Amino acid sequence: MFKISNFSLANVDEVEPDPDEEEIMLAYRSGAPDYQAAISQEDLIKELGL
Repeated sequence: MFKISNFSLANVDEVEPDPDEEEIMLAYRSGAPDYQAAISQEDLIKELGL
């Protein structure tokens, strides 16, 4: 269904997330409802008719 490609960006620097980004990622990983998807991927595909 989805095409997965293997590539890399050779000239991209990895940066550390700032404190706000860290807090958001932690909230998402912890399951905080405000940071979870509002619709599942399966439901979205159905809704879009894909």
